Amino acid sequence: MVAWNRGEWERSCQRVSRGDDGRLVWNFTSRIDPRTGQKVYTFVQGLANRRADETAKCMEGLT
Repeated sequence: MVAWNRGEWERSCQRVSRGDDGRLVWNFTSRIDPRTGQKVYTFVQGLANRRADETAKCMEGLT
């Protein structure tokens, strides 16, 4: 939202699916491993597909 509020539209759209460092975001589920008590993240391809679609739709109005 910070980039969006500054009018950085393209950057805002990219942040739906990738962080500033280029890593995927909002594409993981988490759970607590009962053996270790640690939080474990699992990549979900369906979420990655959804974020890519959302990013593309966001970019449509900018080009």
